Amino acid sequence: MHPKGSRFHDLWSLDLLVALAVVLTACGGESPQGAADANEGGAPKETAVTVPTETAPSETTVGSVTFAVDGNEKGFEYLPESGSVYNPLASTIRAHLETGSTESLAIHFMSIDLKQLTYPAELPLPKDPSKPMSPMAAMASVGFDYIDAEGVEWAGPGKIQIESFDNNGTIRGSFDQVTLPHTDKEHHDITLTNGSFSARIAAPW
Repeated sequence: MHPKGSRFHDLWSLDLLVALAVVLTACGGESPQGAADANEGGAPKETAVTVPTETAPSETTVGSVTFAVDGNEKGFEYLPESGSVYNPLASTIRAHLETGSTESLAIHFMSIDLKQLTYPAELPLPKDPSKPMSPMAAMASVGFDYIDAEGVEWAGPGKIQIESFDNNGTIRGSFDQVTLPHTDKEHHDITLTNGSFSARIAAPW
């Protein structure tokens, strides 16, 4: 569950829903053959189902994330392609300990277009309340979400240093001293330290 009264979590969820909608719109849609079969009428063809036997195993992105949770070192090298994506409104890096594991770390860039920045850069960028800001700049934030092996979740905002986001679609950076509260406030806070990551979140451009 999300923390009660947490505006950060509400904004994070909204941005992720927007990003997910964009991704689903880009990737979804009915195939021309499916539409043609539906218009022909009569009984559906038994051979219409196609099982993608070769694509599923390769649905991972290149990268790794290393960090420590309250001093316990972690190294995650399984990054599902669907969980590490660039979008002008909200980008995400998600890494798991291994295939099928519950334990994971996600880094969310909300209301930040990573392709429009100059690197290296510390995010979120400083905000000056005395100067006009666009709604996107005002909402810009970086969120961390850690889930342990038992499915217990901690989430909250933090700062992150981005070293580069190159034309191969790979983002590299680091983070340290990121303190996260338990999402239901039933466990003590945790602190992420000595974080380093590299992940391909976009196609080459």
